[in-house]
Amino acid sequence: SMIRRNGSRGVHGIIPEFGAVPNDAKDDTVAVSNALAAAAQNGGGTVLFPRGRFKVHGTLALPPRVRIKGASQKLTCVYWPDTMTPPADLVTLREGSGVSDLLLSSGQHRSGITAYDAKGNLGRVEDILLENLTLRFVSDQQRDPCRRGGETNFLARYRMLGTAVKIPDSRRVRLRNVDVYTDRDATASLHFNVGGEWIDISDSRFRGTGYSMLDGGPVVFENNEGLGTTFSLRHYCNRMYFGRNRMRLKYAGDREAVTLDGGRNAFANRDAPKKGFRKTSYYLAKGTVDGSRVTLEAPPEEAINLHYAEQPSAWVGRHVRILSGRGAGQFRRIVAAGDWRHFEIERPFDVLPDGTSRFELTFERNRILIVDNEMEDVGLTQLYGGATDVVIAGNVANRAGGFEGYGLIGRLPCWSVMFLGNRIVDGNNVRGPHDPKAPHDALIGSQVLSGPFEVPMNRAFVIRDNVIEANGRIMLGGVHGAVVEGNSVSESDYGIVGNRYPNTCWIGPNAFTNVNHVYTGLDAAVFGERARRMGKISRRPRSMAKVRTSFDGTENAAGGYFVADL
Repeated sequence: SMIRRNGSRGVHGIIPEFGAVPNDAKDDTVAVSNALAAAAQNGGGTVLFPRGRFKVHGTLALPPRVRIKGASQKLTCVYWPDTMTPPADLVTLREGSGVSDLLLSSGQHRSGITAYDAKGNLGRVEDILLENLTLRFVSDQQRDPCRRGGETNFLARYRMLGTAVKIPDSRRVRLRNVDVYTDRDATASLHFNVGGEWIDISDSRFRGTGYSMLDGGPVVFENNEGLGTTFSLRHYCNRMYFGRNRMRLKYAGDREAVTLDGGRNAFANRDAPKKGFRKTSYYLAKGTVDGSRVTLEAPPEEAINLHYAEQPSAWVGRHVRILSGRGAGQFRRIVAAGDWRHFEIERPFDVLPDGTSRFELTFERNRILIVDNEMEDVGLTQLYGGATDVVIAGNVANRAGGFEGYGLIGRLPCWSVMFLGNRIVDGNNVRGPHDPKAPHDALIGSQVLSGPFEVPMNRAFVIRDNVIEANGRIMLGGVHGAVVEGNSVSESDYGIVGNRYPNTCWIGPNAFTNVNHVYTGLDAAVFGERARRMGKISRRPRSMAKVRTSFDGTENAAGGYFVADL
Protein backbone atom coordinates (compact mmCIF):
# COMPACT_ATOMS: atom_id res chain seq x y z
CA SER A 1 0.00 0.00 0.00
CA MET A 2 1.05 3.64 -0.39
CA ILE A 3 0.61 4.43 3.30
CA ARG A 4 2.44 2.49 6.02
CA ARG A 5 1.71 2.81 9.71
CA ASN A 6 4.60 2.70 12.14
CA GLY A 7 3.19 2.45 15.67
CA SER A 8 3.20 5.66 17.66
CA ARG A 9 5.37 7.35 15.04
CA GLY A 10 2.37 7.77 12.75
CA VAL A 11 2.23 7.41 8.97
CA HIS A 12 5.06 6.80 6.52
CA GLY A 13 4.67 7.68 2.84
CA ILE A 14 7.19 6.34 0.33
CA ILE A 15 7.76 8.84 -2.45
CA PRO A 16 7.98 6.44 -5.46
CA GLU A 17 4.58 5.01 -4.54
CA PHE A 18 3.11 8.47 -5.18
CA GLY A 19 4.59 8.64 -8.69
CA ALA A 20 8.03 10.17 -8.19
CA VAL A 21 10.83 8.50 -10.16
CA PRO A 22 14.40 9.12 -9.02
CA ASN A 23 16.93 10.51 -11.50
CA ASP A 24 14.46 11.01 -14.38
CA ALA A 25 14.91 14.84 -14.37
CA LYS A 26 11.10 15.23 -14.36
CA ASP A 27 9.28 17.44 -11.88
CA ASP A 28 8.25 15.53 -8.75
CA THR A 29 6.49 18.37 -6.94
CA VAL A 30 2.98 16.89 -7.26
CA ALA A 31 4.09 13.48 -6.03
CA VAL A 32 5.86 14.99 -3.01
CA SER A 33 2.89 17.21 -2.19
CA ASN A 34 0.50 14.26 -2.38
CA ALA A 35 2.68 12.21 -0.05
CA LEU A 36 2.82 15.08 2.47
CA ALA A 37 -0.96 15.49 2.30
CA ALA A 38 -1.53 11.76 2.85
CA ALA A 39 0.71 11.77 5.91
CA ALA A 40 -1.09 14.82 7.30
CA GLN A 41 -4.52 13.23 6.83
CA ASN A 42 -3.39 10.30 8.94
CA GLY A 43 -2.24 12.48 11.83
CA GLY A 44 1.41 12.87 10.90
CA GLY A 45 4.35 10.71 9.93
CA THR A 46 7.46 10.55 7.82
CA VAL A 47 7.67 10.81 4.04
CA LEU A 48 10.59 8.69 2.84
CA PHE A 49 12.83 9.48 -0.11
CA PRO A 50 14.96 6.57 -1.43
CA ARG A 51 18.36 6.94 -3.09
CA GLY A 52 18.31 9.28 -6.08
CA ARG A 53 17.67 12.85 -7.20
CA PHE A 54 14.21 14.43 -7.09
CA LYS A 55 13.36 17.67 -8.90
CA VAL A 56 10.83 20.07 -7.40
CA HIS A 57 9.73 23.67 -7.75
CA GLY A 58 7.92 26.14 -5.51
CA THR A 59 7.59 25.56 -1.76
CA LEU A 60 7.43 22.16 -0.07
CA ALA A 61 5.02 22.86 2.80
CA LEU A 62 5.36 20.28 5.57
CA PRO A 63 2.17 19.92 7.63
CA PRO A 64 2.30 19.66 11.43
CA ARG A 65 3.96 16.50 12.75
CA VAL A 66 5.15 15.48 9.27
CA ARG A 67 8.81 14.95 8.46
CA ILE A 68 10.73 14.16 5.31
CA LYS A 69 13.67 11.77 5.40
CA GLY A 70 16.12 10.54 2.79
CA ALA A 71 18.38 7.49 2.62
CA SER A 72 21.36 9.63 3.71
CA GLN A 73 23.01 12.97 2.96
CA LYS A 74 25.03 11.46 0.13
CA LEU A 75 22.36 9.15 -1.30
CA THR A 76 19.27 11.38 -1.60
CA CYS A 77 19.07 14.82 -3.23
CA VAL A 78 16.02 17.10 -3.54
CA TYR A 79 16.81 20.03 -5.82
CA TRP A 80 15.23 23.21 -7.18
CA PRO A 81 16.28 24.37 -10.69
CA ASP A 82 17.69 27.87 -11.00
CA THR A 83 15.21 30.71 -11.48
CA MET A 84 15.26 34.47 -11.08
CA THR A 85 11.85 34.29 -9.34
CA PRO A 86 12.40 31.77 -6.54
CA PRO A 87 9.71 31.17 -3.91
CA ALA A 88 9.90 32.94 -0.56
CA ASP A 89 10.82 29.61 1.09
CA LEU A 90 11.98 26.30 -0.34
CA VAL A 91 10.69 24.28 2.63
CA THR A 92 8.27 25.38 5.35
CA LEU A 93 7.90 23.68 8.73
CA ARG A 94 5.08 23.55 11.26
CA GLU A 95 4.89 22.18 14.79
CA GLY A 96 6.51 18.77 15.11
CA SER A 97 7.91 18.67 11.58
CA GLY A 98 11.46 18.22 10.38
CA VAL A 99 13.92 17.25 7.66
CA SER A 100 16.71 14.68 7.86
CA ASP A 101 19.18 12.60 5.83
CA LEU A 102 19.03 14.67 2.65
CA LEU A 103 20.92 16.99 0.37
CA LEU A 104 18.77 20.04 -0.42
CA SER A 105 20.16 22.00 -3.35
CA SER A 106 18.97 25.17 -5.06
CA GLY A 107 20.12 27.74 -7.56
CA GLN A 108 18.89 31.26 -6.94
CA HIS A 109 16.91 31.29 -3.71
CA ARG A 110 15.44 33.46 -1.01
CA SER A 111 15.01 31.50 2.23
CA GLY A 112 15.70 27.79 2.51
CA ILE A 113 13.94 26.18 5.50
CA THR A 114 11.49 28.39 7.47
CA ALA A 115 9.19 27.54 10.40
CA TYR A 116 5.71 29.09 10.70
CA ASP A 117 3.06 28.88 13.42
CA ALA A 118 -0.51 27.66 12.94
CA LYS A 119 -1.58 31.08 11.59
CA GLY A 120 1.21 31.18 9.02
CA ASN A 121 3.29 33.74 10.91
CA LEU A 122 6.86 33.64 12.20
CA GLY A 123 5.48 32.90 15.67
CA ARG A 124 6.07 30.23 18.31
CA VAL A 125 6.75 26.79 16.81
CA GLU A 126 7.61 23.69 18.86
CA ASP A 127 9.50 20.45 18.32
CA ILE A 128 11.55 21.03 15.17
CA LEU A 129 14.25 18.60 14.04
CA LEU A 130 16.87 19.20 11.33
CA GLU A 131 19.40 16.38 11.31
CA ASN A 132 22.01 14.91 8.97
CA LEU A 133 21.41 17.54 6.31
CA THR A 134 23.49 19.12 3.56
CA LEU A 135 22.13 22.48 2.39
CA ARG A 136 23.63 23.99 -0.75
CA PHE A 137 21.93 27.27 -1.60
CA VAL A 138 23.99 28.83 -4.37
CA SER A 139 22.90 31.87 -6.35
CA ASP A 140 24.16 30.00 -9.42
CA GLN A 141 27.44 29.77 -11.24
CA GLN A 142 26.15 31.68 -14.29
CA ARG A 143 26.49 35.12 -12.76
CA ASP A 144 29.73 36.32 -14.32
CA PRO A 145 29.65 40.15 -14.17
CA CYS A 146 32.05 40.32 -17.12
CA ARG A 147 29.67 38.66 -19.56
CA ARG A 148 27.26 40.69 -21.67
CA GLY A 149 24.52 41.91 -19.37
CA GLY A 150 26.23 40.01 -16.60
CA GLU A 151 26.56 42.87 -14.14
CA THR A 152 22.81 43.35 -13.80
CA ASN A 153 22.29 39.61 -13.42
CA PHE A 154 25.13 39.34 -10.92
CA LEU A 155 23.85 42.13 -8.64
CA ALA A 156 20.26 40.90 -8.74
CA ARG A 157 21.38 37.46 -7.62
CA TYR A 158 24.02 38.57 -5.15
CA ARG A 159 21.78 40.99 -3.24
CA MET A 160 18.58 38.93 -3.04
CA LEU A 161 17.77 38.61 0.67
CA GLY A 162 17.47 35.19 2.21
CA THR A 163 18.21 32.88 5.14
CA ALA A 164 19.23 29.23 4.88
CA VAL A 165 17.45 28.18 8.12
CA LYS A 166 14.90 30.53 9.71
CA ILE A 167 13.28 29.47 13.00
CA PRO A 168 13.27 32.74 14.96
CA ASP A 169 10.71 31.92 17.69
CA SER A 170 10.66 28.31 18.75
CA ARG A 171 10.68 25.81 21.58
CA ARG A 172 12.62 22.57 21.56
CA VAL A 173 14.60 22.84 18.34
CA ARG A 174 17.52 20.63 17.37
CA LEU A 175 19.99 21.08 14.52
CA ARG A 176 22.54 18.28 14.43
CA ASN A 177 25.06 17.53 11.69
CA VAL A 178 23.73 20.21 9.36
CA ASP A 179 26.16 21.39 6.66
CA VAL A 180 25.18 24.80 5.21
CA TYR A 181 26.74 26.77 2.36
CA THR A 182 25.48 30.09 0.97
CA ASP A 183 27.34 32.45 -1.34
CA ARG A 184 25.71 35.87 -1.48
CA ASP A 185 26.43 39.35 -0.21
CA ALA A 186 27.47 39.11 3.45
CA THR A 187 24.87 41.73 4.41
CA ALA A 188 22.05 39.95 2.57
CA SER A 189 22.61 36.33 3.55
CA LEU A 190 22.07 34.52 6.84
CA HIS A 191 23.18 30.96 7.41
CA PHE A 192 20.60 30.63 10.15
CA ASN A 193 18.32 32.68 12.35
CA VAL A 194 17.26 30.47 15.26
CA GLY A 195 15.81 31.62 18.57
CA GLY A 196 13.54 30.64 21.41
CA GLU A 197 13.73 28.15 24.27
CA TRP A 198 15.64 24.90 24.53
CA ILE A 199 17.77 25.20 21.41
CA ASP A 200 20.45 22.61 20.58
CA ILE A 201 22.76 23.20 17.60
CA SER A 202 25.70 20.82 17.43
CA ASP A 203 28.20 19.11 15.11
CA SER A 204 27.26 21.42 12.21
CA ARG A 205 29.09 23.51 9.61
CA PHE A 206 28.17 26.97 8.33
CA ARG A 207 30.18 28.18 5.35
CA GLY A 208 30.18 31.02 2.84
CA THR A 209 29.65 34.73 3.45
CA GLY A 210 27.06 36.08 5.84
CA TYR A 211 25.92 35.97 9.45
CA SER A 212 24.43 33.30 11.71
CA MET A 213 22.01 34.56 14.39
CA LEU A 214 21.24 32.83 17.66
CA ASP A 215 18.81 34.06 20.30
CA GLY A 216 16.94 33.03 23.43
CA GLY A 217 17.77 30.42 26.03
CA PRO A 218 18.53 27.90 27.26
CA VAL A 219 20.80 27.32 24.25
CA VAL A 220 23.57 24.81 23.61
CA PHE A 221 25.78 25.67 20.62
CA GLU A 222 28.58 23.13 20.58
CA ASN A 223 31.21 21.63 18.27
CA ASN A 224 30.22 23.66 15.22
CA GLU A 225 32.34 25.22 12.50
CA GLY A 226 31.95 28.66 10.96
CA LEU A 227 33.91 29.40 7.81
CA GLY A 228 33.41 32.99 6.62
CA THR A 229 30.48 33.60 8.97
CA THR A 230 29.93 35.62 12.14
CA PHE A 231 27.99 33.99 14.97
CA SER A 232 25.74 36.72 16.33
CA LEU A 233 24.18 36.25 19.77
CA ARG A 234 21.12 38.44 19.73
CA HIS A 235 18.90 40.57 21.99
CA TYR A 236 17.47 37.96 24.40
CA CYS A 237 20.48 35.66 24.87
CA ASN A 238 20.51 34.03 28.30
CA ARG A 239 21.57 30.71 29.79
CA MET A 240 23.71 30.00 26.75
CA TYR A 241 26.60 27.59 26.35
CA PHE A 242 28.78 28.41 23.33
CA GLY A 243 31.58 25.87 23.42
CA ARG A 244 34.15 23.91 21.39
CA ASN A 245 33.35 25.72 18.13
CA ARG A 246 35.76 26.72 15.37
CA MET A 247 35.61 30.06 13.52
CA ARG A 248 37.90 30.71 10.56
CA LEU A 249 38.50 32.96 7.55
CA LYS A 250 35.99 35.74 8.16
CA TYR A 251 36.97 38.64 5.88
CA ALA A 252 33.62 40.22 4.94
CA GLY A 253 31.51 42.69 6.91
CA ASP A 254 32.77 43.59 10.38
CA ARG A 255 34.68 40.31 10.59
CA GLU A 256 33.63 39.35 14.12
CA ALA A 257 34.05 35.74 15.11
CA VAL A 258 31.34 36.07 17.77
CA THR A 259 29.36 39.19 18.62
CA LEU A 260 26.44 40.22 20.82
CA ASP A 261 24.83 42.52 18.30
CA GLY A 262 22.77 45.50 19.29
CA GLY A 263 20.76 45.42 22.49
CA ARG A 264 17.41 46.94 23.31
CA ASN A 265 16.17 49.52 25.82
CA ALA A 266 13.18 51.76 26.41
CA PHE A 267 14.77 55.13 25.80
CA ALA A 268 16.17 56.95 22.79
CA ASN A 269 19.60 55.78 21.72
CA ARG A 270 22.16 56.57 19.07
CA ASP A 271 20.27 54.50 16.51
CA ALA A 272 17.09 56.51 17.01
CA PRO A 273 18.10 60.11 17.77
CA LYS A 274 15.25 62.35 18.85
CA LYS A 275 14.85 66.10 18.81
CA GLY A 276 17.22 67.79 21.21
CA PHE A 277 19.42 64.72 21.70
CA ARG A 278 22.84 64.30 20.15
CA LYS A 279 23.38 61.16 18.16
CA THR A 280 25.52 59.70 20.94
CA SER A 281 23.53 61.01 23.90
CA TYR A 282 21.34 58.86 26.09
CA TYR A 283 18.58 59.40 28.59
CA LEU A 284 18.67 57.83 32.07
CA ALA A 285 15.38 57.91 33.95
CA LYS A 286 14.76 59.04 37.51
CA GLY A 287 12.61 56.78 39.62
CA THR A 288 11.35 55.70 43.03
CA VAL A 289 11.49 52.25 44.60
CA ASP A 290 9.16 50.82 47.23
CA GLY A 291 10.33 47.32 48.07
CA SER A 292 9.88 45.35 44.87
CA ARG A 293 7.87 48.07 43.11
CA VAL A 294 9.63 50.48 40.75
CA THR A 295 8.10 53.64 39.28
CA LEU A 296 10.02 55.61 36.67
CA GLU A 297 9.41 59.29 36.10
CA ALA A 298 8.14 60.07 32.62
CA PRO A 299 11.10 61.15 30.47
CA PRO A 300 10.80 63.85 27.83
CA GLU A 301 8.75 62.65 24.89
CA GLU A 302 11.74 62.90 22.59
CA ALA A 303 13.65 60.42 24.80
CA ILE A 304 11.10 57.61 24.57
CA ASN A 305 11.80 54.73 22.25
CA LEU A 306 8.12 54.26 21.40
CA HIS A 307 8.64 50.96 19.61
CA TYR A 308 9.39 49.37 22.98
CA ALA A 309 7.68 51.73 25.41
CA GLU A 310 4.28 50.94 23.90
CA GLN A 311 4.68 47.22 24.58
CA PRO A 312 4.80 46.88 28.39
CA SER A 313 4.27 43.11 28.31
CA ALA A 314 7.53 42.81 26.37
CA TRP A 315 9.42 43.93 29.49
CA VAL A 316 8.30 41.06 31.70
CA GLY A 317 11.35 38.87 32.18
CA ARG A 318 13.71 41.70 31.21
CA HIS A 319 15.81 43.95 33.44
CA VAL A 320 15.62 47.29 35.20
CA ARG A 321 19.15 48.53 35.96
CA ILE A 322 20.70 51.32 38.03
CA LEU A 323 23.44 52.91 35.93
CA SER A 324 24.47 55.81 38.16
CA GLY A 325 23.92 57.31 41.58
CA ARG A 326 23.28 55.35 44.76
CA GLY A 327 23.07 51.62 44.16
CA ALA A 328 24.68 51.77 40.72
CA GLY A 329 25.63 48.40 39.31
CA GLN A 330 22.48 46.57 40.42
CA PHE A 331 19.82 45.05 38.24
CA ARG A 332 16.65 43.06 38.80
CA ARG A 333 14.43 40.98 36.58
CA ILE A 334 10.94 42.39 35.93
CA VAL A 335 8.15 39.95 36.92
CA ALA A 336 5.11 42.16 36.21
CA ALA A 337 4.42 45.38 34.30
CA GLY A 338 1.41 47.67 34.64
CA ASP A 339 2.76 49.82 31.84
CA TRP A 340 6.26 50.60 30.71
CA ARG A 341 6.84 52.95 33.72
CA HIS A 342 5.47 50.77 36.55
CA PHE A 343 7.11 47.46 37.37
CA GLU A 344 7.36 44.78 39.97
CA ILE A 345 10.83 43.27 40.29
CA GLU A 346 11.85 39.81 41.48
CA ARG A 347 13.23 41.09 44.82
CA PRO A 348 14.20 44.43 46.41
CA PHE A 349 17.55 46.04 45.62
CA ASP A 350 20.30 45.31 48.14
CA VAL A 351 21.36 48.97 48.18
CA LEU A 352 18.24 51.14 48.19
CA PRO A 353 18.28 53.77 45.39
CA ASP A 354 17.64 57.42 46.16
CA GLY A 355 17.15 60.67 44.28
CA THR A 356 20.62 60.43 42.73
CA SER A 357 19.92 57.05 41.14
CA ARG A 358 19.30 56.74 37.41
CA PHE A 359 17.60 53.78 35.77
CA GLU A 360 17.30 52.12 32.39
CA LEU A 361 15.17 49.26 31.04
CA THR A 362 17.00 46.63 29.03
CA PHE A 363 16.30 43.33 27.37
CA GLU A 364 18.30 40.66 29.16
CA ARG A 365 21.53 39.19 27.83
CA ASN A 366 23.11 37.27 30.66
CA ARG A 367 24.55 34.00 31.93
CA ILE A 368 26.58 33.24 28.84
CA LEU A 369 29.52 30.84 28.61
CA ILE A 370 31.92 31.23 25.68
CA VAL A 371 34.48 28.50 26.32
CA ASP A 372 37.07 26.33 24.57
CA ASN A 373 36.56 27.78 21.10
CA GLU A 374 39.13 28.29 18.33
CA MET A 375 39.33 31.50 16.27
CA GLU A 376 41.68 31.92 13.31
CA ASP A 377 41.87 34.70 10.68
CA VAL A 378 38.81 36.46 12.08
CA GLY A 379 38.05 39.62 14.04
CA LEU A 380 36.95 39.96 17.66
CA THR A 381 34.96 37.77 19.95
CA GLN A 382 33.05 40.59 21.57
CA LEU A 383 30.21 41.44 23.91
CA TYR A 384 29.06 44.28 21.70
CA GLY A 385 26.54 46.55 23.36
CA GLY A 386 26.77 44.84 26.71
CA ALA A 387 25.85 41.73 28.69
CA THR A 388 25.90 40.55 32.30
CA ASP A 389 27.37 37.45 33.97
CA VAL A 390 29.57 36.21 31.14
CA VAL A 391 32.53 33.84 31.23
CA ILE A 392 34.96 33.86 28.28
CA ALA A 393 37.42 31.08 29.05
CA GLY A 394 39.85 28.66 27.47
CA ASN A 395 39.55 30.08 23.95
CA VAL A 396 42.42 30.26 21.45
CA ALA A 397 42.81 33.10 18.92
CA ASN A 398 45.36 33.12 16.08
CA ARG A 399 45.51 36.10 13.71
CA ALA A 400 42.31 37.22 15.37
CA GLY A 401 41.13 40.31 17.24
CA GLY A 402 40.98 38.74 20.70
CA PHE A 403 38.28 38.92 23.37
CA GLU A 404 36.43 42.04 24.43
CA GLY A 405 33.45 43.21 26.43
CA TYR A 406 32.09 46.73 26.36
CA GLY A 407 28.84 48.43 27.18
CA LEU A 408 27.50 51.20 24.99
CA ILE A 409 25.45 54.25 25.83
CA GLY A 410 22.03 53.69 24.33
CA ARG A 411 22.60 49.95 24.24
CA LEU A 412 23.42 47.93 27.35
CA PRO A 413 26.04 48.03 30.11
CA CYS A 414 28.63 45.27 30.34
CA TRP A 415 28.80 43.95 33.90
CA SER A 416 30.48 41.01 35.60
CA VAL A 417 32.65 39.51 32.88
CA MET A 418 35.43 36.98 33.41
CA PHE A 419 38.26 36.40 30.93
CA LEU A 420 39.94 33.21 32.16
CA GLY A 421 42.74 31.21 30.58
CA ASN A 422 42.37 32.49 27.02
CA ARG A 423 45.29 32.41 24.60
CA ILE A 424 46.26 34.79 21.81
CA VAL A 425 48.85 33.09 19.59
CA ASP A 426 49.39 36.01 17.21
CA GLY A 427 47.51 39.31 17.26
CA ASN A 428 48.47 40.32 13.72
CA ASN A 429 45.63 40.40 11.22
CA VAL A 430 44.53 42.04 7.97
CA ARG A 431 42.38 44.59 9.82
CA GLY A 432 41.26 45.67 13.20
CA PRO A 433 40.56 44.27 15.65
CA HIS A 434 37.77 46.80 14.95
CA ASP A 435 37.19 47.17 11.20
CA PRO A 436 37.82 49.17 9.11
CA LYS A 437 40.84 50.20 11.14
CA ALA A 438 44.35 49.33 10.02
CA PRO A 439 45.97 46.25 11.61
CA HIS A 440 46.34 46.69 15.36
CA ASP A 441 47.11 44.64 18.45
CA ALA A 442 44.69 41.99 19.55
CA LEU A 443 43.29 42.55 23.03
CA ILE A 444 41.74 41.02 26.10
CA GLY A 445 39.44 43.24 28.16
CA SER A 446 37.73 46.37 26.91
CA GLN A 447 38.47 49.50 24.92
CA VAL A 448 36.29 52.60 24.93
CA LEU A 449 34.78 53.55 21.60
CA SER A 450 34.18 57.18 20.66
CA GLY A 451 31.31 59.06 22.25
CA PRO A 452 30.55 60.85 25.52
CA PHE A 453 29.99 58.19 28.17
CA GLU A 454 28.58 60.02 31.18
CA VAL A 455 28.47 56.89 33.38
CA PRO A 456 30.64 53.75 33.59
CA MET A 457 29.28 51.19 31.15
CA ASN A 458 31.75 48.44 32.07
CA ARG A 459 31.89 47.13 35.64
CA ALA A 460 33.44 44.23 37.53
CA PHE A 461 35.84 42.52 35.11
CA VAL A 462 38.15 39.66 36.07
CA ILE A 463 41.09 39.07 33.70
CA ARG A 464 43.04 36.08 34.95
CA ASP A 465 45.52 33.45 33.66
CA ASN A 466 45.40 34.57 30.03
CA VAL A 467 48.40 34.20 27.68
CA ILE A 468 49.31 36.64 24.91
CA GLU A 469 52.20 35.19 22.90
CA ALA A 470 52.65 38.05 20.41
CA ASN A 471 51.13 41.36 19.27
CA GLY A 472 48.48 41.82 21.90
CA ARG A 473 47.62 43.71 25.07
CA ILE A 474 45.31 43.70 28.08
CA MET A 475 43.03 46.74 28.06
CA LEU A 476 40.92 48.25 30.83
CA GLY A 477 39.31 51.01 28.79
CA GLY A 478 36.29 52.34 30.64
CA VAL A 479 36.25 49.43 33.13
CA HIS A 480 35.10 50.41 36.61
CA GLY A 481 36.38 47.80 39.02
CA ALA A 482 38.69 45.07 37.68
CA VAL A 483 41.04 42.35 38.87
CA VAL A 484 43.99 41.56 36.59
CA GLU A 485 46.31 38.78 37.71
CA GLY A 486 48.22 35.71 36.57
CA ASN A 487 48.40 36.82 32.94
CA SER A 488 51.40 36.57 30.60
CA VAL A 489 52.16 39.03 27.79
CA SER A 490 55.09 38.53 25.37
CA GLU A 491 56.52 40.10 22.22
CA SER A 492 54.19 43.11 22.29
CA ASP A 493 54.35 46.89 22.47
CA TYR A 494 52.03 47.16 25.48
CA GLY A 495 51.27 45.00 28.47
CA ILE A 496 48.34 46.43 30.44
CA VAL A 497 46.63 49.63 29.33
CA GLY A 498 44.07 51.46 31.48
CA ASN A 499 42.07 54.68 31.31
CA ARG A 500 38.93 56.41 32.62
CA TYR A 501 38.79 54.61 36.00
CA PRO A 502 42.29 53.22 36.63
CA ASN A 503 42.16 53.71 40.41
CA THR A 504 39.23 51.26 40.70
CA CYS A 505 41.32 48.34 39.41
CA TRP A 506 43.72 45.94 41.11
CA ILE A 507 46.76 44.66 39.25
CA GLY A 508 48.16 41.48 40.76
CA PRO A 509 51.19 39.45 39.68
CA ASN A 510 51.50 39.24 35.88
CA ALA A 511 54.42 38.22 33.64
CA PHE A 512 55.89 40.25 30.76
CA THR A 513 58.55 39.24 28.19
CA ASN A 514 59.88 41.64 25.56
CA VAL A 515 57.10 44.16 26.21
CA ASN A 516 58.02 47.80 25.49
CA HIS A 517 55.49 49.45 27.83
CA VAL A 518 54.42 47.18 30.66
CA TYR A 519 51.92 49.58 32.31
CA THR A 520 50.22 52.50 30.57
CA GLY A 521 47.56 54.87 31.92
CA LEU A 522 47.33 53.19 35.32
CA ASP A 523 47.01 55.12 38.57
CA ALA A 524 49.59 54.42 41.26
CA ALA A 525 46.71 53.42 43.52
CA VAL A 526 46.30 50.15 41.63
CA PHE A 527 49.54 48.97 43.22
CA GLY A 528 49.11 50.58 46.64
CA GLU A 529 47.44 49.73 49.96
CA ARG A 530 44.00 50.62 48.63
CA ALA A 531 44.49 48.23 45.74
CA ARG A 532 45.63 45.48 48.08
CA ARG A 533 42.39 45.85 50.02
CA MET A 534 40.42 45.58 46.79
CA GLY A 535 42.60 42.67 45.78
CA LYS A 536 41.17 40.49 48.52
CA ILE A 537 38.50 39.46 46.03
CA SER A 538 41.21 37.78 43.97
CA ARG A 539 41.59 35.24 46.77
CA ARG A 540 37.97 34.23 46.54
CA PRO A 541 36.98 30.97 44.81
CA ARG A 542 37.09 31.10 41.03
CA SER A 543 33.27 31.33 40.82
CA MET A 544 33.46 34.65 42.71
CA ALA A 545 30.19 35.27 44.51
CA LYS A 546 30.59 39.05 44.84
CA VAL A 547 32.77 41.81 43.42
CA ARG A 548 32.82 45.02 45.45
CA THR A 549 33.96 48.24 43.83
CA SER A 550 34.17 51.84 44.98
CA PHE A 551 33.02 54.75 42.88
CA ASP A 552 34.29 58.19 42.00
CA GLY A 553 32.77 61.42 43.30
CA THR A 554 29.34 61.28 44.85
CA GLU A 555 28.99 57.61 44.08
CA ASN A 556 31.95 56.80 46.31
CA ALA A 557 29.93 57.77 49.37
CA ALA A 558 26.80 56.06 48.08
CA GLY A 559 28.11 52.59 48.75
CA GLY A 560 27.05 51.12 45.41
CA TYR A 561 28.22 47.64 44.54
CA PHE A 562 27.78 44.96 41.96
CA VAL A 563 26.71 41.37 42.54
CA ALA A 564 28.17 38.77 40.21
CA ASP A 565 25.97 35.69 40.36
CA LEU A 566 28.12 33.18 38.46
